[in-house]
Amino acid sequence: MTLPYQRQKYSEKASLFKLILENAGDVLWIYDFRENRYTYASPSVRLLRGFTQEEIEQQSLYDALTPESAIKAQALVKQRISSLQSGDLSARFGVDEFEQVRKDGSTVMTEVMTTFIIDEIPEVSGIVGISRDISKRLEKEHRRKELEKKLYETQKYESINRVVCGVAHEINNTLMPISGYAEILEKLFQDNNESIEYCQEICHSANKAARLIDKLVDYTGSQYLNLKYIDLNQAMVDIEPLLRSSIKENIVIIRLHDGSSPCVKMDMNKLRQIVFGLAFNAQDAMPDGGTLTIDIKTVTPENRQTAQLNTPENSYAQLIVSDTGTGIDPEIMPKIFEPFFTTKNFGMASGLGLSAIYGIVKQHYGNIEIKSKVGKGTSASIILPLHEMSQIISSDTIRNTQHHAKRNKTILLVEDDDDVRNLLHEMLSMHEHKLLVASNSTQALEKVTEYPEVIDLLITDIIMPGLNGKILADELKKRYSAMDIVFISGYNNEIAQLPPKSHFIQKPFSFKELIHLVQRLLEH
Repeated sequence: MTLPYQRQKYSEKASLFKLILENAGDVLWIYDFRENRYTYASPSVRLLRGFTQEEIEQQSLYDALTPESAIKAQALVKQRISSLQSGDLSARFGVDEFEQVRKDGSTVMTEVMTTFIIDEIPEVSGIVGISRDISKRLEKEHRRKELEKKLYETQKYESINRVVCGVAHEINNTLMPISGYAEILEKLFQDNNESIEYCQEICHSANKAARLIDKLVDYTGSQYLNLKYIDLNQAMVDIEPLLRSSIKENIVIIRLHDGSSPCVKMDMNKLRQIVFGLAFNAQDAMPDGGTLTIDIKTVTPENRQTAQLNTPENSYAQLIVSDTGTGIDPEIMPKIFEPFFTTKNFGMASGLGLSAIYGIVKQHYGNIEIKSKVGKGTSASIILPLHEMSQIISSDTIRNTQHHAKRNKTILLVEDDDDVRNLLHEMLSMHEHKLLVASNSTQALEKVTEYPEVIDLLITDIIMPGLNGKILADELKKRYSAMDIVFISGYNNEIAQLPPKSHFIQKPFSFKELIHLVQRLLEH
């Protein structure tokens, strides 16, 4: 019986308006310019601002707003009244965003829809408004923008990755014949010191270009890694003497550790690159000398808070490289990991130092954080996953067996780039073993089918048209289970997924490097 009574009651206009005003989530209000105060505010104002209706009705229009929003509102009111007086009736209506002050001193962002009241004179006598809390909406928009930014960054890095990988592959294929033929000429000009010097300069320039390409690939986080379990503290002990001889004498190097021996799975060469890169940056920040501190820690869930790092709650190794230098300007801090960004004078640096370090750390499933204060110095904190110490294998193991050369073994060389293939043919022809050469996997399989002897060593490029080098190696391994495999490439992001017990050489490589590896594999 109650429901029909309510329906009948709510059908009356006065009751309907009262129902709307008392239950609306938005705040409906009226402001009178002549009395210079709010003459009405719906009950929901208490939820929005914490004031009662009676308290609101004692406030002026701008008491509700923060100083910045009050200035904005005063200008808008003045502008709209001026427009109305000039006959522009569209100025009666407006929607704007204002930050309002709550009773407890906090603020809330609101969207305010206003209609100016024009009396019979005609004169603007007041405002009818509706205020809505939009803080949650703004929070969602902020999160959406953050996600869009992250998506953009991801897509940007993926695009850079693809470009860098393609460029690295092509440039390293180009550098390979340059440095390779220069090495061969150096051997031919043994009695001509001037010619040898020229050849060495060619090799030096080619290697310098190759290192720049390596830095670019490091930035993408896709470089080939020779991963080994290492004691991070012992690694720093080994690196320190060379670091001391490389850093200026007016810089004091302090090495600290917490007594632990954190085991990490890393490429030792990349670890050296990280330490030297950070150390050289620190040196540049301390032209008049200072202190370079290298600190090794094991961070566990128990001491994680004292480490003050925003990281997952598990154990990890921490490498901290800090200096007492000039520090980094807060304005450029967001750019420090961008490729080719540098604060050094043009021509003084490639701008790939920190970006390459960032890529290396990420590829090792770690994280890097840079903190700096202008005039106080900079600290780079790197965290890496922790592993069991028992997995470290001594470098002195193996190498006790004697190798006996076995003649008449067969090498299969597969390379699609004509210049590189011709160069490798020249290099390997100086070796005493038999050599089969193919320009692609299909041709290689055809030659193997016709060849009556065993293939002892496959040297193949990874990226080739048709069947790639990995597929070719898998096919040949079915026929020759004892066959050794050497993969060569200017770059490939699947290098880490190469078959176990296979070997890899990054182009451009030296004549000595190739021949040494071939001899080691075949003479056992």
